[in-house]
Amino acid sequence: MKNKEIKQLEELGLEEEQIEIYYALVSDFKHKKYTTEQSETLALYIVLRANAITNSIFDKDF
Repeated sequence: MKNKEIKQLEELGLEEEQIEIYYALVSDFKHKKYTTEQSETLALYIVLRANAITNSIFDKDF
């Protein structure tokens, strides 16, 4: 993992665990039919959506 990439992901609000998931997804997608750019885009979308869903769940009053 490059420090510049990690810093960019942290600036998006991702935590260490989410960044690890991002890199795992990128690695997995690269072994499939996706290009590196497609893999990174898809992985980032998945992680950011999961983060948004988690935040919306915990922001609700129970």
